[in-house]
Amino acid sequence: MKQPQSSVSDKVPDPSWADMVAQGRDKPWFWRLLMSRGAALYLRYRLAYQRLSRLRPGQLRRLQRRLGLTLAGAALLLALSSGPIFASPNNTITVDGVNCTLADAITAANSDAATGGCDAGSGADILDITADIALTSVLPRIESDVTI
Repeated sequence: MKQPQSSVSDKVPDPSWADMVAQGRDKPWFWRLLMSRGAALYLRYRLAYQRLSRLRPGQLRRLQRRLGLTLAGAALLLALSSGPIFASPNNTITVDGVNCTLADAITAANSDAATGGCDAGSGADILDITADIALTSVLPRIESDVTI
């Protein structure tokens, strides 16, 4: 299967994808599913893998224990899901609690305009929270597609 060029970080190990494709050959239904989705599935897998690999170690262990899957297996499960799993990487708003607050990030995602120290959202957005957030007031209502 040809693997597409993407802007996803090269930290994502392609051997995990190759291993799944190789295992899929033993299961005709799985092989057909992989082949029918092609390059789009590969890109979704890489995006999911990258996002999951950024979880805190404790969060990742809990997820793996609950699902009984490896990181690669969880990424494939997300990639095969019917709905969008993550917004594209350029729709990420980083919430650091100093320059970009959670309230400003939600407003930026809703309005698709830069707010406070937050970049403008665009369509479906990812709010990447990189610091502990203490809520001291009511947050704005989320009115657009947002993944936190």
